Amino acid sequence: MDIISSIPSAFIRYGILFPLRCLSLSTSTVAFFTALPVAVTFKSDKLVSLSVKYYCKAILLSLGVKVNYIGNKPTLDSPHVFVANHTSYLDYILLSAHQFPHAVVMARHGGALGFLQNNGLNYLHSLTFDRSNVTERKDLSESLRKHVKAPENRGNPMIIFPEGTCVNNRYVIRFQKGAFELGVKVCPVGIKMTRWITPVDVIYCEPQSPKEDEDAVEYSDRVKEIIASSAELEQVDFNGMAKRELLNVLEENNK
Repeated sequence: MDIISSIPSAFIRYGILFPLRCLSLSTSTVAFFTALPVAVTFKSDKLVSLSVKYYCKAILLSLGVKVNYIGNKPTLDSPHVFVANHTSYLDYILLSAHQFPHAVVMARHGGALGFLQNNGLNYLHSLTFDRSNVTERKDLSESLRKHVKAPENRGNPMIIFPEGTCVNNRYVIRFQKGAFELGVKVCPVGIKMTRWITPVDVIYCEPQSPKEDEDAVEYSDRVKEIIASSAELEQVDFNGMAKRELLNVLEENNK
C-alpha cells in the first residue's frame, strides 16, 4: 500500500520536476555562456555581473534551493570584504545570487569547476591559487590587498571563507587570519542550512572594523563569534587547514 501511495510523488519528482530542472539548468547555462562573451567583448562590467548573478539564481532554482535572506546586504564605498562560514560548495552561489555577485578567493581546480573559474569568475577579478605552492600562497596576500583597495572592484566585493574548508552544519571552526590582516571593514555573513541543501538561511550582519587594540587573530575571533551567533552554530578551535595537510600526508603515504 505504501508503494502504491508513493507512485504519484515519485512521478511528480522524477517525471515532471527533474526534467524541468534539467531544462532550466541547461537553458541558463547556454544563456550564460552566450551573454558572457558579449559582455567581455564590450568590456561591460555591469553585464558580466548581471550574467553571473542570474546564472547563480538559475542554478539555485534548478536545484530546488529556497533561500531566506535575513538582514540587509551591505553596500559600502570604502574598502571591505565579505566573510562567511563555509557549509558547502553552494555558498558562493547563495551569496552571488543576491543583489550583486562577488569576486572570490579559492583554490585552483580542474574539471567543470576549473572551467567556470577560467570562464566566469575570473571576469569578476577573482583570485585563485595552488594550495601546494608556498610562493603562490604568499603572493596571494599582496594580490588580495591590491584588489580590496581598488575602487573599481567594489561593485563585486571579495567574499572570503576563512575556515579554509567546508564544515558541517553544526560548527564554526578556526578562522585563518589572512582576511583580517588587510585592515579593512569586514561584512560578516552567517549561512545556515536547516536541512540537507534546502532551505537555507543567509544572515547579513553589521559590518565590522578592526579595533585599535586588536590584532588580526583577535579581529578574526570577534567576527567568527558574530557569524556563529547569527547562524546558531557552535564555535570550536579546530584548524581546517590541518585537515587538508593530513589528507595530503595520507595521499602521499598511499602512493
